[in-house]
Formats: sequence, structure tokens, C-alpha cells
Amino acid sequence: AAAHESAGDMATAITQYEQAYSDRVRVLGQDHQQTILSRISLAAAYQDVGDPERAIPLLEQMLAYSVEQSGPDSVDSLWCRHNLARACELAGDLQRAIALYTQTHADSLRALGPDHEYTRSFHEKLTRARSLDSGWASSPQGKTIPVEATAPEDYVRCFRVHADFPVGPAGFEPAQQAVEWMRAQGHTFHGV
Repeated sequence: AAAHESAGDMATAITQYEQAYSDRVRVLGQDHQQTILSRISLAAAYQDVGDPERAIPLLEQMLAYSVEQSGPDSVDSLWCRHNLARACELAGDLQRAIALYTQTHADSLRALGPDHEYTRSFHEKLTRARSLDSGWASSPQGKTIPVEATAPEDYVRCFRVHADFPVGPAGFEPAQQAVEWMRAQGHTFHGV
């Protein structure tokens, strides 16, 4: 499966990851280390092809297992919750993502302290998700701009804004290019 993934053949990779996961659950059980690794690989593959909805149940299982084994404040549990929040965000469930990011940040503050790099990272993700939940960015000129981007590393789904925005042939632009263009126009983005 990993070889197919490396070669860019995600359809075959996912089929093989699904089969490996199913086989390992059946033979080894849900909590065996090899099953857990298969679950992680399959969830990552689903997200890589833009299907976070299929990754969410696997990430929920990972979080439940991690909390049960290590407690809610362990680094593994923090990252499992973060990964689930990110998948919810990508799936468009911002309310759930914000709730998960909020809990992750609070647990990280308690367990790792405010100056830990993970705590700072979780805070940034929470701030970004809250900004996205508002759905709007504003400019110094007083223009209000609906934004449907999840993060600079993702793709902008739609900037319904100006006729002069340089939209590509399929209506998609890399987010960084879009954000740079918008900033050059005097727009600001809070949390993105």
C-alpha cells in the first residue's frame, strides 16, 4: 500500500490499506499495535485524497484508545484529538473542530504549560478555526470578504469577492497565492 501511495496511486493504496486494516482487526483485534498502525495509515490516506469524512471514525477510535491507555493529557492523546479536530475542520464541521481544538488547547495548557511548542501550535489552530467559523475576513477599506479556506497550506475553495481576483481554470488557486493577492489588496486575515 505504501509503495502505491508513494507512486501516487492512491486508489490502489487505499484499497490495500482498507484490506490490511480489516484483516488486522479480524485477526489481531482492535487494540493490537499493527492494527493501530493500519488505522493511522488508512486515516492519513483518506485525508490525503480529500476525504476527511472517512478518516473521522478511525481518528475517533484512535483518540478513545489513546485516552484509555495514556490519559487525556498525554502527548499522544493531545495529538489524536488535534488530528480529529483537523479532520472535522476539513470536513466542514467547524463547531466540532472548535470544541476539539478548545479541549486540546486546555489540556495542553494544563499538561505542558503555556510556553510549550505544542500548546502554542494548538492555540494557533484554535484561533484559526474560530476565525474560519466567522467565515469572513475584513479589509482596511471596509470590504467584507467571505473566505472558505482552511489554512494557507490548503486550497482556497472560493473567494467570492472581486471580479479581478485571478481565479484559475477550475476556480481553484493555491491558498498562499490567493492570500498574498488579497493582502496586496489591503485585506487582513485573522488567525489564517
